[in-house]
Amino acid sequence: MSEQQAQEYMQQAEKKLNGWSFFGGNNKYEDAADLYAKAGNTFKLAQRLGRTHFDHNTRNISREVTIPKVHQVSQWKFGDYISTWTGILLESTDDRVDAGDAFMKAAELHKKVADARFEASRDYENASKCYKKSKPEGWWIHTFEDDMDFLLYGMNSDLLILAAVTAIKEAIAIDKEMANFRIAAKHHSEVAEIYENDLVDLPGALENWDNAAQLYLADDSPAMVSKCTLKAAHLAAVLGQYDNAIEKFESVAAASVDNQLTKWSVKEYFLKAGLCHLCTMDTVRVRQAIEKYCNMDVTFESTREHEFLQDIVECVENDEVDLFTQKVYAYDEKTKLDNWKTSILLKIKKSMGEEPSLM
Repeated sequence: MSEQQAQEYMQQAEKKLNGWSFFGGNNKYEDAADLYAKAGNTFKLAQRLGRTHFDHNTRNISREVTIPKVHQVSQWKFGDYISTWTGILLESTDDRVDAGDAFMKAAELHKKVADARFEASRDYENASKCYKKSKPEGWWIHTFEDDMDFLLYGMNSDLLILAAVTAIKEAIAIDKEMANFRIAAKHHSEVAEIYENDLVDLPGALENWDNAAQLYLADDSPAMVSKCTLKAAHLAAVLGQYDNAIEKFESVAAASVDNQLTKWSVKEYFLKAGLCHLCTMDTVRVRQAIEKYCNMDVTFESTREHEFLQDIVECVENDEVDLFTQKVYAYDEKTKLDNWKTSILLKIKKSMGEEPSLM
């Protein structure tokens, strides 16, 4: 199949929509949606996945069902000038439909058919995948700042990512309505990864990991609840939300302590929660937490993680920065510190009044 075949499916869908149906509107919408979905799959085979397009008129950013209707705040670096801009986009590519667009059209029509909500969700999912895999192309921004006009050129990779997020959020809404909690949770996880890795929006990633955990809980999937909660806990700590992170690490530890498959990881969760406690520099609270962890798991007191926590708590209490560094180095020699722990330990050390260098 070729792009020409996909275009023919698009034309047939439009003709079906504009024509009269003896069986009523639902049949017309469903038939047209199926044709748009066929067009989307055919475009995929031709590697025409999706490109954000904007019409030649100088309208505000509002590409129908392709990107969020409100995308007027962003950062743009123009030489040494960094500005928050509000403006309009000018067309820089040919006006054509691709796989992502076709799937979005199919989804909107399937939503209008009472028993086709599942198909609508899958259409949105397919559109999101197409936008995320698309290759960015050029675009122009006509922006207005302090009574001055700028015509800037850039790449639409962020817009394609935002289009992917918008599409998958539509799928999530439908899946929740249909009580497909596991699928909705999976989509929230995908959005969280996009926010974390592509958009570098850590609060957005944290929110979506939390949402995924809640939906996996509704689906009675404890292993996935723990996985998403741990993801959220790490991000919460990075964002300085230490109480939030502590609560999450402790909840996963409590859920794991009596599980034969996961109880061996409990000492790791206690260590991470303890480090988050130390970031608050409240050593009394830290010692209370360590005592609580020993009561939750009687084996914790004999672990290297427990010994390490006790050692660095004493260092913080006595403001012994050099000894703190030595204890960290000694622990790292036996149990390699990952990037997250290293970052948290640097924050603790910095709070002790030392320049941030662990080794």
